[in-house]
Amino acid sequence: MLNLRVIILVFSLTVSENFAKYAVLRINDGLIKGSTLTDIDGKFFFSFQSIPFAKPPIGKLRFKDPKPVEKWNGILDATKEAPICFQKILLLNEDFYGQEDCLYLNVYTPNLRPKSLLPVLVFIHGGSFIEGSGSYSSYGPEFIVSKNVILVTLNYRLGMLGFTSFNNPKVDVPGNAGLKDQTAALRWIQANIRYFGGNPNLVTISGESAGSVSVHLHVLSPLSNGLFKRGIMQSSSALAAWCNGEINNGVSSAKFLGFEGNDQLSMLEYLQNADLDQLKAASENTTFLVKINTPARFSPVVEYKSKKAFLTDDPSNILRRGNFNRDVELMMGMTNSEGMVLDAVLILLNGLFEPWPTNDFIPHYFNATSNEKIEIEKKLDDYYNTHDSNPDNHIALQTDSYFTFPIYEALFAHLNYNQDIFLYLFASTSELNTLKNSNNITRNYNGACHTDDLWYFYTHLETPPSAFANGSIENMAIRNSVSLLTNFVKFGKPTLPGDPVQWEKVRKRSIKYLKIDLNQNYVGEMFFEERMDFWCKLHEEYNLQHFCPLM
Repeated sequence: MLNLRVIILVFSLTVSENFAKYAVLRINDGLIKGSTLTDIDGKFFFSFQSIPFAKPPIGKLRFKDPKPVEKWNGILDATKEAPICFQKILLLNEDFYGQEDCLYLNVYTPNLRPKSLLPVLVFIHGGSFIEGSGSYSSYGPEFIVSKNVILVTLNYRLGMLGFTSFNNPKVDVPGNAGLKDQTAALRWIQANIRYFGGNPNLVTISGESAGSVSVHLHVLSPLSNGLFKRGIMQSSSALAAWCNGEINNGVSSAKFLGFEGNDQLSMLEYLQNADLDQLKAASENTTFLVKINTPARFSPVVEYKSKKAFLTDDPSNILRRGNFNRDVELMMGMTNSEGMVLDAVLILLNGLFEPWPTNDFIPHYFNATSNEKIEIEKKLDDYYNTHDSNPDNHIALQTDSYFTFPIYEALFAHLNYNQDIFLYLFASTSELNTLKNSNNITRNYNGACHTDDLWYFYTHLETPPSAFANGSIENMAIRNSVSLLTNFVKFGKPTLPGDPVQWEKVRKRSIKYLKIDLNQNYVGEMFFEERMDFWCKLHEEYNLQHFCPLM
């Protein structure tokens, strides 16, 4: 029955005498027409873009949980890029782009009729829950599909449209609509991926930055239980201070736009009827350069208790109770100079870098008094020697406060339940490091910047030709990185028997990690250990709960 789902193969001699230029495929919701592309090795694969996985979240569905997509008649054209979700893009003069009708995903498969169903990698984009998309031009599949893995990328609602909340069950907008969009996509994958040659029992979800937070939250959420087998967390966790949203922000948004009164059902109707210019105004002060010294405006929130809730408690409490999907196998890690992102972005915006005050790197959950903030700021300045002109110092502070400590906290929390975890540190630098190389200042910094690792796994508009040149350092680095990732997707183990360097699972008393450096891999023990010891002791000193082991 499965093979009958491939309805038509239209052959074209302009592509190959033995390969289809287009494929028309029947899935649960109707017929779709895909196209063909070539991977890094020149092999053909099928591309299906702009597949709707939920109803358009417009009108009375604005801010609401996603609804199942309706079946369509005729053949859906899945050969073109989907629209991005409505968003403000910082590096494009903070202009707004995209549209509300944006809940689409892309499926890239090397084989529609494999002898055995293929493993599936689902990638969730980052962007601080404010920006980004799963578009082909942002995250191309040419590297991943070459390893006989299906890649799925997706859009989800962002900013105000994805993370408006009312703390009132009668309004039925509890927040986290963007995360529920992701869950809806995972359900769609379970129902349809077989038609693309994929194994619904062998799904790995991955994400970077806000996408990594999303992956972690799916591990913790009862709504996503059973929808995937493995998770890859690149550069963040749900314990990061920058991903705590404002509960009941629907009220403040309505008031900002001029609503008078206190009836929240009327507020919702008012916001659902607001035009895009009004949404722009209500989103004006949001940016993907989120601070950690104050909660974000539009970001994940704890919802009131409901069977439909994605998140009903703080992630740290869920981890302490152990009430989550503990069978998920995890890979987690970061680049070795994540905090360079602040320098790079501010240089791109302003032409120079002015360091943020140290006070900005005190997480808001410290709830510190004015005197305590002065004390903590001095401790941070002294430890990281931020007054020195060496950029490594302030970048280390930026890296640890935003990324390293939240990742280690997640690692320590999950180790309490003996989960299978592989830890990595990504250190590759080459012409693929797009953000690091975006200006003449950070280009000369040490290490790999936040987001730089992505371009060793996915193509994008600025992928250099050397990525496809056999024997180039970029090409060799891509093949090394992609092999590690896809081995985990396929087998739950990044290195295979016979590999010269074996990547071991983390143990409570042995925090082994793999350092990935171009086409070389090295095994180490707990990266940035002294710096993490400092943060653990800082939390201990101010009586803050943490997952650090006795250091």
